[in-house]
Amino acid sequence: MDQNELAVLRTLHANERTYLAWCRTCVALLAFGFVLEKFRYFAKIMQLENVHALDKDLSVLGLSMFIVGVVLLAVATWRFIKTRCAILGCKEEKAKHRLHAEPLLFYTAVFAITAMVIIFAIHILS
Repeated sequence: MDQNELAVLRTLHANERTYLAWCRTCVALLAFGFVLEKFRYFAKIMQLENVHALDKDLSVLGLSMFIVGVVLLAVATWRFIKTRCAILGCKEEKAKHRLHAEPLLFYTAVFAITAMVIIFAIHILS
């Protein structure tokens, strides 16, 4: 391997690390939204004071955390694919075969749909 190939590999790995960091942030946002929804449900059960004042605010905040997490995941996936394509030069046939963008987009969509189903199920149950 020459120095140029090693530099390209290092750049590809850095792009993947950045993408995984964004995915970790998205999961944290989704988890925080879930915690807010569960706290709202817990406050209803425990009949805490001023729960009616917080009920709508917690619901909106929890739902917005879910939406932001899903949108951020889609943007991170798009950015990862775009950056990887720029690094490899997608005009080359060899680079197109190494990209594998379709499964990545499919799994991102499945993750986003699953997150939305969970949040709507929480709203229906509470």
